[in-house]
Amino acid sequence: MNRVYMLEMARSDVFNGVSRSIQALMRCLADDSGMEVAWLRLLYWGDSRTTLRDVERVEHCFRYLLPYGVDTFLSDKEKREQCWVQILNRYFTDIPEGDTLIFHVHTLNLIELACFLQTHLGGHIITHLHCIPWKSLYDRNQAHYKKLYYNYYIEKQKPRWEDFIYADYERKAYLTSDALVCVTYNARDFLLSLGLPENKVHWVANGLPNVAAEQNGRRQDAEVPTVLFVGNANPSKGLELLLEGLTNLRQRALRIVVAGLFDMATREHLLNRFPQLDIRFVGQTDLETLSRLYTQATAGVIPSAHEQCSCVAIEMMMHGLPLVCSSVDGLDEMFQHEITALKVPLSPAADNPYTPDGQALAQALVRLLADASLRHRLSCQVRTLYESDFTDTLMREKMRSIYSLLTS
Repeated sequence: MNRVYMLEMARSDVFNGVSRSIQALMRCLADDSGMEVAWLRLLYWGDSRTTLRDVERVEHCFRYLLPYGVDTFLSDKEKREQCWVQILNRYFTDIPEGDTLIFHVHTLNLIELACFLQTHLGGHIITHLHCIPWKSLYDRNQAHYKKLYYNYYIEKQKPRWEDFIYADYERKAYLTSDALVCVTYNARDFLLSLGLPENKVHWVANGLPNVAAEQNGRRQDAEVPTVLFVGNANPSKGLELLLEGLTNLRQRALRIVVAGLFDMATREHLLNRFPQLDIRFVGQTDLETLSRLYTQATAGVIPSAHEQCSCVAIEMMMHGLPLVCSSVDGLDEMFQHEITALKVPLSPAADNPYTPDGQALAQALVRLLADASLRHRLSCQVRTLYESDFTDTLMREKMRSIYSLLTS
């Protein structure tokens, strides 16, 4: 028997794309008679009671509430090791002799836990690269991000470990894992450019179960053209730049629905800065509510500065929602311009070619909202794209082959 343990660390009140991907993988592997799958979520911050109910519906999902604040936890090795011992004693007892263990790391900073468990129990380690860590610098240090962006994308230099790998746990994940799973080809190319062996680096696109079968073909466009944004308040998600572009175009006859975690201060900032726009914040929602939003919206928008294989993009595909997105990373791989989406390049400005072009995104949205035939064509073709490339069945088969490769 193969026993696979999905390892994730997350805020207790947030259900993000990584969580959604794990949930989909858990559900589609559940019917494999030769495999037992468990999901161990290390939760921090917030009220554990607010964990979205969708996770509660997944069997073999275990929650470990960090006894320390996340900053303390990440900075204090001794406290982390105390947690590892607790986790070992709580969740990894009575494992039948002869079973093969696979520790599937979905949050890079849990590679230390995986190595600890491997030392005590044996088994194999897979690290799933849902993001490219250096790109998180966009939200924390744009000057440094700009330097690395120019180095890799403009000057096309071979990346040096000392420049692009800035966390010990990332280096450890790349070097100690038995397999590395990338959700985009651009992430795979990045790891290979670091010199990692080709037979260790795999590509598996995210896939989600079809929760939109009943809605497909029955879109319910609102009386007021409605644009749906699903994401968070991080600058890299591009919402503020998009709103600025819509304001510059003096677009008033539309509604922007924002689904995701935005604190009150950020909401007030955006409402005060763009008073002429009809912006509706609906907060963090469950999948049933999201499904209704996807069905009722006129168009979707993903104005990000960087994305991997976006679960939001897959959900929009699944619901046949015509969309506009920035032409970056995974989004550029997922969609064809004018065929399955309207793709907009990043800013043409020489000093910031790494930033979403809010004006161009707004113009593309206005075009899409004004052209019903274009929306219908994109809706049909993007739904077909979901069915051919981004179902949970496809993801399951690819992951099964990697599990088999490690255990054979």
